[in-house]
Amino acid sequence: MVFLEYDKKYLLTLSSEESLQIACVRYLRNTDLLFSSNGQAECLDTDEKRIKSYQLGYKKGMPDLIIFTPNKSYNMLVVELKHCFGSGELSTEQCKVLNNFETECKAFCCVLNSIEAFVEILTKYIHNLL
Repeated sequence: MVFLEYDKKYLLTLSSEESLQIACVRYLRNTDLLFSSNGQAECLDTDEKRIKSYQLGYKKGMPDLIIFTPNKSYNMLVVELKHCFGSGELSTEQCKVLNNFETECKAFCCVLNSIEAFVEILTKYIHNLL
């Protein structure tokens, strides 16, 4: 598996958790890893959208990224992103969900706040160094 160098110029525009997630997804799209993103939470600004999202399967507390490609030790990599300028605190729901992923799915779960940390953890995960 080959990992591409991430665009260091793009790092200068990481001003929110959303932009951090976009950078991580951009990086993942240059790999052959199977992943899913929970980018729906930002769209829940009205009651109608929240109800529709719930009906479609949205669950509060779900992590930002799930990499389904297993390694020798774990079934998946679960990533919660927190922006370095934010509070960086996990909600009660997020803690419960991450704990469930660890215990029920044999996932490696982590909370990250930079693209550099994401690339480092992802590389270690793929090479079974965690």
